[in-house]
Amino acid sequence: MTPEPALQGLNGLVVEDNMIIALDAEQMLLDCGMANVFTAASVAQARRIIETEELGVALLDVNLGNETSFALVGDLKARAVPFVFVTGYGEAVELPAEASGAEAVKKPFAGPTLVEALARAATRAR
Repeated sequence: MTPEPALQGLNGLVVEDNMIIALDAEQMLLDCGMANVFTAASVAQARRIIETEELGVALLDVNLGNETSFALVGDLKARAVPFVFVTGYGEAVELPAEASGAEAVKKPFAGPTLVEALARAATRAR
């Protein structure tokens, strides 16, 4: 995948409970020029990363098994970290009000679609 200027050098967070999807997304983002990509499979793991790392953008799978990533919206907003949701629910997912303006990408996603959404989020945050 070609480098994406808006993502160059940023640290990213991928919150995804499916390990294969998480690894795929991590590699895709590194290939686009991100400096580091941290992965988490739960809200608790993600919160530890959000609290300890400087993040430029986050990718949040809506459904994390027995919880949703919506609980992370406040944490990310408090640190001015832009985010994009990914969901297998298609258009039916209702995002929380505090996540207004965030994009949701439908699974299965194509690499360019995901990267472009994250680049738009990162650009809006600057």
